[in-house]
Amino acid sequence: MNHLLQLKLRAFQTAWDRIDDKGFITSDPSHIAAITKEWLEFISFQSERGLVPLFITGTGASQGALITPPTSDTTKPDLFKNIPNIYAIMEELEGILEREKASLQLPDVDALLHEWNTLKIQDKKDRTIVARIFDSLQDTEDQNRKELWKKCTKKLLYTILFAQPTKFHSDLSTLYKRYNAVCLTLNFDGLLIKKLRSEEGFSSFSLPTKEECERYFTRLPNNNPRQKELAEIQLRGDILYLKCDNSGFCPQKENPVIPFFQPKSERTVPADVLNCPNCGHEMTPYLSFPGSHKKEKDMRDILQVVWKYLSYSVGSVTMVGVSGDWDPLIIAFLGDLLNERDIPLLIVEKSHKLTSAIRELVLPKQHYALAVELDSNLLFNLDSHPSNGAGEPHQQPDPLKHRDEFMEDHWDKPEIISPKDEKQLYEELNGSGKIGFTVFQFERKLRDEIDTLELSSQLGMKTEWIVGEPQAAQLKYHDRLHHSIGVMKIASYLYRNAFKNEHFNENEWRFLRIAALLHDIGHLPFSHMIEEVFNELNWTPGLYKTSYSHVLQTEKRIKQIFRVGSDFETHLTELGYDVDDLIRLINGNYGVGFLDAIINSAIDADKIDYIFSDTDVTRRRVSLTESQFLKDIASELSVTPQGFLAFSGVSARAAFDLLKARRHLYQNLYLSPSMRVLEGIAKHIITTYFLHEVNLRNLDIKQTAMDAGSLTCPDLGLYKILESINHLEKLQKSEKPIRHDKGTEWQIIDGMYEKLQANKLLNPVVRKSISQGYELITTTRGESALKEIERRIKRLTFNGLELYNKVSKNAKTCKLRMPGRLIIEVVQFPKFLSIADERNTKLRSDNTKTFSECIVVPPGNAATWYASQKAGIALLDSTLKDEESKGFNVYIYPLLGGGVNPYEDPNIKQAMNLFNRLMEQESIIEEAE
Repeated sequence: MNHLLQLKLRAFQTAWDRIDDKGFITSDPSHIAAITKEWLEFISFQSERGLVPLFITGTGASQGALITPPTSDTTKPDLFKNIPNIYAIMEELEGILEREKASLQLPDVDALLHEWNTLKIQDKKDRTIVARIFDSLQDTEDQNRKELWKKCTKKLLYTILFAQPTKFHSDLSTLYKRYNAVCLTLNFDGLLIKKLRSEEGFSSFSLPTKEECERYFTRLPNNNPRQKELAEIQLRGDILYLKCDNSGFCPQKENPVIPFFQPKSERTVPADVLNCPNCGHEMTPYLSFPGSHKKEKDMRDILQVVWKYLSYSVGSVTMVGVSGDWDPLIIAFLGDLLNERDIPLLIVEKSHKLTSAIRELVLPKQHYALAVELDSNLLFNLDSHPSNGAGEPHQQPDPLKHRDEFMEDHWDKPEIISPKDEKQLYEELNGSGKIGFTVFQFERKLRDEIDTLELSSQLGMKTEWIVGEPQAAQLKYHDRLHHSIGVMKIASYLYRNAFKNEHFNENEWRFLRIAALLHDIGHLPFSHMIEEVFNELNWTPGLYKTSYSHVLQTEKRIKQIFRVGSDFETHLTELGYDVDDLIRLINGNYGVGFLDAIINSAIDADKIDYIFSDTDVTRRRVSLTESQFLKDIASELSVTPQGFLAFSGVSARAAFDLLKARRHLYQNLYLSPSMRVLEGIAKHIITTYFLHEVNLRNLDIKQTAMDAGSLTCPDLGLYKILESINHLEKLQKSEKPIRHDKGTEWQIIDGMYEKLQANKLLNPVVRKSISQGYELITTTRGESALKEIERRIKRLTFNGLELYNKVSKNAKTCKLRMPGRLIIEVVQFPKFLSIADERNTKLRSDNTKTFSECIVVPPGNAATWYASQKAGIALLDSTLKDEESKGFNVYIYPLLGGGVNPYEDPNIKQAMNLFNRLMEQESIIEEAE
C-alpha cells in the first residue's frame, strides 16, 4: 500500500489488523464512526487527484425505504413492505401458489420449491434453482403460468414505483455531484436515479446495456456546463423488464423486452407504467435474475465496458448491501480490480454475517479490504464534510495566451534557465509564445538528478551511421535529457489546450510535467538494444511476462529520487501525489484518462517530440510541418466528461497524420534493414562482453536484491540483468572515457572491444567476428555505406504473426550456438496503435478480456476525417485498428563471409544450415523476397 494512502487511512489500517473470524472488525461504534469519517476524507482526497469513488450496491442498500402510494390512488395496489430481495420474491411466489393451489397444477415448480426450501433450511443457496423456477413461469406460452408470474411481479413493480429514496441514496447523490462518484448496481429499484432526477441542473440515466454504456463514456461535453450528466450502471442484476403480450400487432413486439425505469413524475399511476407505449396493452413484467445465462452474459459484457473505460480511474470501492452470494462475477471482477490497482475496499453490511464478498475479499487479506456492520443510512455524515469542489472549474491565476503564429524555434532545446522566483516564472510562462519554455525550480533540481540522460544519444549509434561523424559531433541537444525536456514542454502545451483555460488544475499540471520530464529515466545506454541483448541471452526477470523492460529500471530510479523523507518526496506530497502515482502515470495507467493519454498512449507527447526531433537530425523528413502540426493537434482537442482525451475534426486528422509519420520512420529509419544489421553487430559485441567480462558466477545476491529496491525475489535472471546494468553504468560514468569525441554509447563499445581483444580465452571464430563487426560499425557512415550493407542482406518475409515467436526462437538458438557468424534480426514493426504495456489485453478471472481506454476519436474511416467530425468512439474501436501490420521480416547478414558470394564461406554455410534445420523442424516455410 502506498505512503499517502497509509497516511490517509490510519484508522482503517488499525481496523484491518483486527478483523474477526467473520471478516468484520471488532470495534465499538465510535471506532466505526472514525473509520467511516476517514473513508469519506479519503474519497475526497482521491477525487482531488482525478480518481473516482466506485459504489457497488445491492438490495441491502434500499432496505428501510418508505413505500408511499398516492392517497388518491383508488386501486390500492398490493405492495411489499420493503424493497424485496430474492428470498422475499420467492416467499411471495410460494404464497400465491399456496392460495391458488386448487386451480393450478404445477408439479415441476412444486418440486423445485421443495428443493429450494430444503437447501434454505440447511442455510445453503443454489441460484440455479431460482433461475429454473423463474424460467418456467416467464418464458412460457402457458397462460396460467403467465398470470401467476404477473401477480408476483406486478406487486414488485408497484412497490418500487412507490418507494422513496433513503438517506443513503441522498448521500450517494451528493457524492455523485461532489466527487464524480459512479455506481454499479445489482438493483431494480432505481431509487438513486429517482433521487438524482429530483435535483435541479442534472440529467441522470440508467445504463443497462453495453452499447448504452459505450455511448455514455465516449460522449463529448454538452453545450451547457451547468447541466451535469450522471449515470448509474445496471449490471443486468435483477433488472425489471416489461414485455408487450398483445396477441394482435404491436411494433414493440419486435423489441419485446424493455427495461423499466422510474418515471419522472411522482403522480404516475401503475396503469400508466404497465401500458405499452405503442398499443396501450398491459405489459407483463419480467425479471433478470441470478443464475440466468442471459444475465451472466450481459453482466460480463457490461463489466468489459467498465474495465475499458472506468477501472483505471477508480480510487476506492464501497460495497453496500451486496452479499456476493448470488453474483460471483462481481467478486471475480473486484478481486482483479483490487489486485491490479492497489485500491482499498469498504464493505458495509447491516448484519454481522459471513457473506461471499467478505469470505473472498476481506478474510484472505490479499486486498486492502474491510467490512463494517453498519446501516447504509449511517455510512456518511456529509453535512460536516465540506465539498472539495470536484467538478467545479479551477480558477487559473492568469489566462494563458498563445500567439497566432508559431515559430520554428519551438523545437529548440535550450538549457534550463537559472532558478527564479516561481511567481515570476509562472507569469513568464503565461505570457510567452513558447510551449513550456520556462521551468520551475523543482524541475531544475530534477534535471540535475537525471543529468546522466545527457550522456545517451536519443538515437543511440544510429545518428553517426546515418548523418556521419562531422555533423554528429555538432548535435548538442539530441540526447535523452533534452528529449525529456521537449516532452515536458509538449505535455504542458497539450494539457493547457485540452482544457482551453477551463477546469485548469495547477497541481495536476505540475504533476504531469514531472512525469513527462522523468518518463525516460529508466533508459540505459543503447536504449532498447540492451533490452534485446537480455532477451537473446534468455535472461528474463520473473516479475515480467516475457522479457526485461526499461520499466523496471524506471521504477527503481524514481523510488530512489523520491525516497521517503527526501525534498523531492515532500514536494510531490504537497502537490497531492506520491511516488506510486508518478510511476503509474509514466507507465500509462494512472487512471485519469487525459493524463495517461498525454504521457503514455498511442498519441502522446513523447511521440510528438521524437518524430520531429529525429527527422530533423537524420534529415528523414516527413509530410508534417512542426508549427502547423502544433496548431492543428491543439485546435479541437478537449477532455470528455469522463476524463478521456478527445480528438475531433482537425485535431483527429493531425493525430492520424502523426501515426502515419511514426510508421514511416519505423519502416525507413528505426527498423530499416541496414540499421537492424548494424545494431545486431553491436548486440553481438555487448553480448560477448557480458558473457566473458562480467562476473556472473559469484553474485552478491543479497546486495543485488537490495539494489533492485522492492524486487527481492530469488530470481537468477533478474540478478544477471542487474549485475550487467551495474557494470554498464560504471562504464557510462567512467572518469576516463576512451574517446572524448564520441557519445557515451561509442565510448562503451570502444571499451568493450579493447577488453575482448585482450581476452586470450575468446574463441577464434568469435574473436574474428568481433574484429570484423567492430570495424564495420565504426567505419559505416552515410547513405552510400548503408546501401552497400543492404546489398549483402538476405531478406525473408512471413505472413502471420503466429510464427513470430517460433522464428525468433530459432534465430536466437542459431546465434547462441554459432555466435558471430550470422547476424539474424527478426523484425516485427510496432502496432499502428501502440499502447502502454499495462493496458494490454489480458484474461481476467471473471472471463472479461479487455483493456483500458483513454482516447476518443471520430467514427468512420480515418482517411476521411474532416473539420466538423466530432469524437465519439474509443481509439481502439476506430478504423485505425485496421492499419496494423500482419507480417514480419527476417534480415540475415553474413558477418564472417567475404568475397563476391559471402554465403559460400564455410562458417556461413554451417550457420545457415543450422538455421534452416531449425525452421524445417517446425515446418516453417518462408516467403523469400
